[in-house]
Amino acid sequence: MNRASLALCVAALTAAPAVAAPSSPDVDLLLPRGGQRGTEVAIELRGARLADAADLLFASAGLELLELTPVDESRVTGRLRIAPDCRMGEQQLRLRTRSGLSRLLTFWVGPFPTVDEVEPNQEPAQAQPIAPDAALHGVTLQGVVTNEDVDCFALDARAGERISVEVEALRLGDVLFDAFVAIVDERRFELASRDDSALFKQDPVLSAIAPADGRYYVVVRESSYGGNDRCRYRLHVGSFPRPLALFPAGGKAGTTVELELRGDAAGPIKLALPIPDPVPPDFAIWPEQDGRPAPSSLPFRARGFESTAEVEPNDELAQATAVERTAPLAFDATIATPGDVDWFRFKAKKDERVNVRVHARQLRSALDPVMSIHALDGRQLDSSDDTIGLDSFFAFTAPEEGGYALRIADHLRDGSPLHTYRVELTAATPSMGIDVPRFGRDSQARQFANVPRGGRHALVVHAGRNQWRGPVALAANGLPDGVTCNAVPMGASVDTTLLFFSAPADAPLSGKLVEISGESTAEPKVKGRLRQRYELVVAPPNETSFYETYSDRLAVAVVEEAPFRIEVGQPKVPLVHFGQLALPVKVVRREGFDKPVTLRLLGAHAGISAQPTIEIAAGQESANYVINAGGDAEVRRHVIALLGEADGGRGVVMNASEPVEFDVAPPFVGLKLDLAAVEQGQTVQVVAHVTPSTPFAGKAKVTLLGLPAQATTRELECESAEATLVFDVATTKETPVGKHATLFCQVVIEKDGEPIVHFLGGGATLRVDPPAPPAAPAPAADATAKAAPPPPPTPAAPAGEPPKKPLSRLEQLREEARQKAEAGSKPQGGSR
Repeated sequence: MNRASLALCVAALTAAPAVAAPSSPDVDLLLPRGGQRGTEVAIELRGARLADAADLLFASAGLELLELTPVDESRVTGRLRIAPDCRMGEQQLRLRTRSGLSRLLTFWVGPFPTVDEVEPNQEPAQAQPIAPDAALHGVTLQGVVTNEDVDCFALDARAGERISVEVEALRLGDVLFDAFVAIVDERRFELASRDDSALFKQDPVLSAIAPADGRYYVVVRESSYGGNDRCRYRLHVGSFPRPLALFPAGGKAGTTVELELRGDAAGPIKLALPIPDPVPPDFAIWPEQDGRPAPSSLPFRARGFESTAEVEPNDELAQATAVERTAPLAFDATIATPGDVDWFRFKAKKDERVNVRVHARQLRSALDPVMSIHALDGRQLDSSDDTIGLDSFFAFTAPEEGGYALRIADHLRDGSPLHTYRVELTAATPSMGIDVPRFGRDSQARQFANVPRGGRHALVVHAGRNQWRGPVALAANGLPDGVTCNAVPMGASVDTTLLFFSAPADAPLSGKLVEISGESTAEPKVKGRLRQRYELVVAPPNETSFYETYSDRLAVAVVEEAPFRIEVGQPKVPLVHFGQLALPVKVVRREGFDKPVTLRLLGAHAGISAQPTIEIAAGQESANYVINAGGDAEVRRHVIALLGEADGGRGVVMNASEPVEFDVAPPFVGLKLDLAAVEQGQTVQVVAHVTPSTPFAGKAKVTLLGLPAQATTRELECESAEATLVFDVATTKETPVGKHATLFCQVVIEKDGEPIVHFLGGGATLRVDPPAPPAAPAPAADATAKAAPPPPPTPAAPAGEPPKKPLSRLEQLREEARQKAEAGSKPQGGSR
């Protein structure tokens, strides 16, 4: 590793995990980071604004809170009971206080007793011993790697015994901790070592067979000898099985599959696996041998259709493993050696749409797949590489009925028994995914709902539709007592909508993890559920996510009453295309609360824009929140909300307005401005042609805007009829010379006592020229010449006759040219 790479790793290592916005509470660390199932564990939460801690919300069964005691604002202690049948691996939880919810936290459950690391254990001579029974049946060592720290643990093993080691470091979600682990003998020769692993990304895992009776050491450190007090780990050591891959990687629900677990130092493990039907959402393979379980699972694709294992040799199209079926179907295979290529054949009907996906990295395989689809004559029809992460995917439409072939290889032409994969071909059917859009770079900010007593919380929810467009109705199930949810119907043309959570003033302070579901309200009938992605470890320089987790429920809590509420006047008039609507907002403060309140607009769709936030300062109570509409704003009723945010003394307090509804409509009038030109210091007529499209009562006020400096005119009026308005624009000698393509008109129409504001005619040009140079003096007139008679006076318009229509710019230019031509044809001076 060069110095630049090392510096980058160290900088990334010191990066903190992604944390939520400064709401209450802010939990920075949960200790310990896990425990053994079937035991009770004392826990500690550290952070800020924790003194009103009340409860923990668990995402799944198996964890029970026995006690929770706030120590002070920065510490909370408690006790957990882990059920004997608690699902092993990552458990998700949140701390709930009287004033809010924490970010999502993780707690890891394992099968082994836990032992804390004891310093000093920097080298084998100081190694912390592992008891013989623990070394045989398994133990979990909990420690921390500080800067340049190395942790050593000693165990005794007999010749032929397996020593398995697995580290949970990055997976703990605390920091970018890239761990390294090695097994060394008494002479400090390595039996095995590992930095990263395909199975657990940056977390290493390995197993080795003891070559002789004796003492062995497990060494843990940061891969580049970095570290800090957040680099915590859970190190599993024992003689448990530790396979790294399985084959096949999937099977049909309701059947029994013969599995081969690969990568264990003691050799492949055979397993007959009954697949349940229906399949639970967290179904996975938990290796076990001689009553000793592995601490982590292997992913497995349990599906509702048949799969076919590859038959070697299938390195060429003519040797392809074939099935005489159409989708849905699957192939299970291995790129077993470097340079290996696999071919498969299947059938498809004409114009049939088939989703083809290679599941490899998603199943933590070592394979980086490249896939292509071919006609049976070898012609390539499509290809894919790194479409979904490093996995390959494409949607294929069969041009003709008949057979087609798939080709799979590794991107780097690598291969091994651990390069397993599964190709699934499924009918392209409509589907829907629901999530809460992330707020800025932080995937945890505003991904929950703190509902104040007597108030409400508004949340933007996204519904991604695949292969269909249609209206969606959202619902929230399992809300805290007293909380109601109003979901704004989602139209077919938009992908987001608003959920309004409300709580009465006497609602009990409580919290729940709530199911958010969606269903189409027209054909085709499609259903979806929330699946939220949380980035737990994010590091510079590109804010890359190194570890994330997923949740299928939304955290909702009733919190203490907010010290303010937001009132928004419901508009009586529409927001027109190329127009503006000012929403009158009032902040009603509780007595004694006088801090600034920031208002944030939620729910605006394409074509509708506004300043993201405005602030109502301390001492103020009202403002206008101005929203604008472009020409692409959809003509329909829109629903938005204003979310108020303020420092409540324990972090950010939020309270939302009621739903604000308004219509978007086409402009009531059209307007076109003619081009105009003027010399500095002169006056010019700028002509506006007004064409009403929607009748209105009274008169519209029309103001010419965008004039250059030192140019002025006055406001005009017009009625609901076609009209030509003439603005007399006066300039001065300081008005800037040049083409000013900035002219437009503001048209304001009053209706129901409220203004309908238009901005029309944009981009019109006023050209300002410098004064013409003074004319050359005429030659002296002959003394005998007669003076030219003065021009006849212009006759006045008869009384009562309307003024002549102003000349257009083209007509003005023609008239100027005619006058110059006439002046040039006249004789200069007197007659001879």
